[in-house]
Amino acid sequence: MNPNVPQEVRIINAISEQLFNSWPVSIIMIDLEDCIWRLNQQVMNELQLNEHVIGRHITDLLEVVCDKKNVLEALLLQLRERDVRIIPLDTNCFIRELKSGISFLIQGAMVGIHEDGQLVRIVLYFRNVLEERTQKHLLNIALSRTQIFQWSFDMEHNLMIIEPRYFEYLGIPTRDYTLTPEEFAFLIHPDDRKGVFDALALQLRGNLYERPVEYRLRRGDGKWEWFEAQSTYVGQLTDLPFRIIGICMSTQKYKDTENKLNEALQKAQRSDELKSVFLANMSHEIRTPLNAIVGFSTLLACGDADLSRQEIMEFTSLIEKNSQLLMVLISDILDLSKIESNTMEFHFEKVSLNGILESIYSAQKMNLRKGVELLLDLPDRAAVIYTDPTRLGQVVNNLINNAVKFTAEGRITIGYRLKDFATLEVFVEDTGTGMSEEVLAHIFERFYKGDAFVQGTGLGLSICKSIVERLGGKITVNSEFGVGTTFNFTLPYNIIKKVADTTEGMQSSLSSQSSQLSQSSQPSDLTEQPSNETPQEQIPEKQACILIAEDTDSNYDLLNAILGKNYRLVHAHDGMEAVIMYDEVKPDLILMDIKMPNLDGLEATKIIRELSATVPIIVQSAYAYPQDQKAAKEAGCSDFISKPIVQSELKKMLNKWLSPELNNKIQE
Repeated sequence: MNPNVPQEVRIINAISEQLFNSWPVSIIMIDLEDCIWRLNQQVMNELQLNEHVIGRHITDLLEVVCDKKNVLEALLLQLRERDVRIIPLDTNCFIRELKSGISFLIQGAMVGIHEDGQLVRIVLYFRNVLEERTQKHLLNIALSRTQIFQWSFDMEHNLMIIEPRYFEYLGIPTRDYTLTPEEFAFLIHPDDRKGVFDALALQLRGNLYERPVEYRLRRGDGKWEWFEAQSTYVGQLTDLPFRIIGICMSTQKYKDTENKLNEALQKAQRSDELKSVFLANMSHEIRTPLNAIVGFSTLLACGDADLSRQEIMEFTSLIEKNSQLLMVLISDILDLSKIESNTMEFHFEKVSLNGILESIYSAQKMNLRKGVELLLDLPDRAAVIYTDPTRLGQVVNNLINNAVKFTAEGRITIGYRLKDFATLEVFVEDTGTGMSEEVLAHIFERFYKGDAFVQGTGLGLSICKSIVERLGGKITVNSEFGVGTTFNFTLPYNIIKKVADTTEGMQSSLSSQSSQLSQSSQPSDLTEQPSNETPQEQIPEKQACILIAEDTDSNYDLLNAILGKNYRLVHAHDGMEAVIMYDEVKPDLILMDIKMPNLDGLEATKIIRELSATVPIIVQSAYAYPQDQKAAKEAGCSDFISKPIVQSELKKMLNKWLSPELNNKIQE
């Protein structure tokens, strides 16, 4: 130790030496002959050098490679001969030790050390950034293939700093890839701003809030896109964080997928609900005509001598009518099965569209109720088309039957018109009740019924739609509630020519079609049936009075045929009428249907139970599942009998609930 050196200098030198060897930065000091003058411990560790290299030319030991070229000599020359003090090494620069072959990516600089204006030393310092650059590069690759963006909040300058891809992705301009809080707030949907800034405010106050925040951002095209952001803070100088960093990610595609899945789920749930309703409805629709068939058949089979010839004919007619209803129901179910399995057969041939519609008109006009007129609107020139006449007839008949159900008076018009040179449009127009917007939205869905009290499976229009599409057309509907409805469907068409209706072959074909279409025509409650109600004066006043709540006339006719000679019957056509008539008549027993318009049987039962806790109320319904019986019991019904009604079971039930003085114990 030189005693002439001041203590302060010695201390500074000691500190410098300690720092020189402890710094995590590699340092090589070079003299003016390009020889290594000094190097620190870090560079010896990284490049596996030792102090024996001191005094050797640096170019014999190392290479500095930039863009695949060794630039070490050029850099040294530049520092010696030009007025350059520092040369950065921060872009794609490598250091390589020639003997061992050790190399890695570096960031640093070459610096000229001057004394009295003269260059005295050159310092090469660098830091190994291979791992850092590798991780950053991998992250950038990953992020570039996603809609994930890095951001930070500069507390000092009150700025959001966001990577360039963010602005490119959203299609919004930027000055320097920064946003003020006001600019950022403008991009956020008004409904989401509070949630975003509440979370940010918590972190700005030093609270650790790392839960994701969802919000919508305004794109450059004005559209909104869903994002999710998550952040945390970096360090604290005071009670406040130094900086907030985070990522944000576009979640729009996930939202879209989620929405599609929700729609699919809702559709599946709706389909499941509709199928459940369909099964319950099918039970009701099958049991209702079956009730009349079984009941009247039993009456006829018993050979009751009191039956008049008129009653026998009437019972036979009702059996036939309800048998036809069952056939239509079964046909719809079979057609649905064929459509589901793609096995519905089609047989295309050249046919006269005029001839088909005329045959349908002739068959259908016999089924209309009083006050309803069926009209035929055909062009003068008949169109010959290539189609399946049976399936086409099925569609038209179904549309007419549907119109009949909802047209109490007025007219139903069928016909067709030329829509364009290649398309015909068939229409079925009525002046009936029309449909609401809600019904129109679901009218072609399977199992859907716009009016639960109208007979049918809810399959007819769905089947029509499938058939029309198979025929190469499209079906649509226009309706105004209270005014009427028009169904239109298109058919492909190429040639129009005059058809000789007198041709033997064509007449034979039309005759066959007419027969098929007549058989497939849905029977309807169109003709007024003569009442089978027993005159009340014929029934002794001491006999029990039974109120029958039943909206289907044939079912009431059956009950009247079974009970009318032994009991005094009162007929209510719906639940509301049943409540009013109960209060007026005070019957001894009530036979209550469940499915009725205006007020269903269960709701009517609840109201009647407020008036009387003792009057027997027996549900007679085509809904025969256990849950239906449970619902009837909970509503206050005394007993339950399912349709089709067996006469002996019904009589047992009446004998059970009617007191002996009111019941004449009819024979079972």
